[in-house]
Amino acid sequence: MLKELIYYGHALILLDGLDEIPLANNRQTIVDLIRQFLDVYVKDPNFVSPFDQRLFDGFENKFFVDEIQRTDKRGGNQIIITSRIIGYDTNPFVGTFIKHYILSDNDTNIVKTFANNWIVNVDAYLRTIFLCEKRISIDERISQNVIEQKIKSVVSICETKKRLFLNFASLNIICAHVYRSVDGFDPQSQIEIYDTIVQSAFRFWTKQDPTLSQQLLQKFLLNFSIYLHLKSSTGLMDTFNITQLARLIVQQQQ
Repeated sequence: MLKELIYYGHALILLDGLDEIPLANNRQTIVDLIRQFLDVYVKDPNFVSPFDQRLFDGFENKFFVDEIQRTDKRGGNQIIITSRIIGYDTNPFVGTFIKHYILSDNDTNIVKTFANNWIVNVDAYLRTIFLCEKRISIDERISQNVIEQKIKSVVSICETKKRLFLNFASLNIICAHVYRSVDGFDPQSQIEIYDTIVQSAFRFWTKQDPTLSQQLLQKFLLNFSIYLHLKSSTGLMDTFNITQLARLIVQQQQ
């Protein structure tokens, strides 16, 4: 069924996380395969592919060329590919008929909606767990007031420090910290935001009876971060280099 929909041009295809392919060689191979797929199966009703600009080189009627692949025209498969900016530049899709879009920063309404959905849903899930314990009672009025205050806290943090919150990953961390924290949360930098999740990860790590010490893990993560900052233009590190780094750290400790 899926093959038929693609063959007859009735599919909307979503490819999410192109930048998350760990090996650089694999990423290039997959990008090449996607290019081939686009050239064969993603055509407009006039059978023009995203890479057919060469057909219109020197064509004087620019309006006609612009109309060829309008995204609101019916007919033909449509494809959406998502990627972080970091990691995409090494293997981009280049074509006159390929459109690139960057998500805008989160405004107050988006932040409020996200925080409301996050906190309300997490609270509802935890509520079902608590209610299973018959000895635990929940005051609905107090609970609702607490939820509203936590949502306001998230929005307030994001409004006063907009430069810190460029993506939903940061916002997710803020919501998690505000929800479980009794004290106020007043991050002064992006690093402080991510440090909260790192410390949580360390606490979880120590509870799992790990074979490696927390000190060794911290040393690996520190060197991993230095590598990404100083030696990786893409912000990524492939599996081979990660393995080599891990071996080096272990050898240094022996």
